[in-house]
Amino acid sequence: MLVENLYEKHSEELERFARSMASNEKEAEDLIQDTFLKALTHLHTLDKLSAPQQRAWLFKVLRNLRYDRYR
Repeated sequence: MLVENLYEKHSEELERFARSMASNEKEAEDLIQDTFLKALTHLHTLDKLSAPQQRAWLFKVLRNLRYDRYR
């Protein structure tokens, strides 16, 4: 349920951010999907964070995933 709430709250902002970082639409979609997949595996961490901290966590994960793809 937590991931669904996070998606509803932050997906539009994350999509804009992903598009600004990605080289194409497909890559942006993959980044968003991978970000929420990572959120599923870190529910114990996200559950302890405040709403602003959860948002920051999602954006940081997305950014790091993008950087990792080009290393």
